[in-house]
Amino acid sequence: MNYLLFEKYPEVFAFSTERNGGVSVGNYTSLNLCDYTGDVLCSVEENRQIFCEANGISQDKLFMPHQTHGSRVEVLDEDFLKLSTVLQRQRLEGIDALVTNLRGVCVGVSTADCVPILLFDSVQKVVAVVHAGWRGTLAKIVINAIEKMCVCFASSPANVLAQIAPCISFDNYEVGVELVTLFQNEGFPIEQLFLYRGTEKYCFDLKSANKFLLEQAGVLPSNIAVSEFCTFRDYERFFSARRLGIKSGRIFSCMMLKQ
Repeated sequence: MNYLLFEKYPEVFAFSTERNGGVSVGNYTSLNLCDYTGDVLCSVEENRQIFCEANGISQDKLFMPHQTHGSRVEVLDEDFLKLSTVLQRQRLEGIDALVTNLRGVCVGVSTADCVPILLFDSVQKVVAVVHAGWRGTLAKIVINAIEKMCVCFASSPANVLAQIAPCISFDNYEVGVELVTLFQNEGFPIEQLFLYRGTEKYCFDLKSANKFLLEQAGVLPSNIAVSEFCTFRDYERFFSARRLGIKSGRIFSCMMLKQ
């Protein structure tokens, strides 16, 4: 059910879900926790219950935003927990990254080829989860998340550990020439990130683009880990929208500071 991350740090629970272990069917087979990609909602709810029970998480402490490929970051604090469920959902609308220092609160993002980035400040005890497709990467959302950790919880980028979780690989992520120009205009090292494949198509290295941003934010290269998995290639283990279509399940990459 889970691909574990940050295993060397017992105080934090972190992983990406695998496809197996749930009740959804078709392209959502089977452990899909995302409720806005067309799956049967009662199946999603049952999957969340299975997921929480298997991992010792309270369902009312499980938070995932409704992502829109933007660059907004939301902080989950005690005041957030006091809000009604309706108001909490409103706060999580259009959010693509979450930050918290609350123990027992599981925060995560949903992906199916895009880059999930998990951040852990082991000094200040802060976690963050980031969803970065090409739009979020272009908008430098991971830098926004680290800045939020620094402003709200006095984190230092040098103390932040980063894990790029399973996502699509360089070889399997084909994009149009227009992205080359967009990323060049934002100061990305395009000669390292794009490879011309012919017929106006390029391969784009989303993992390396976000590793570049992490280093720009001050995260030490030695503190950045990158998953070797490719969701497109390993679609039987992880969901891939490019393999299965947009109306398919999503990986849930999450973090929780243990009680």
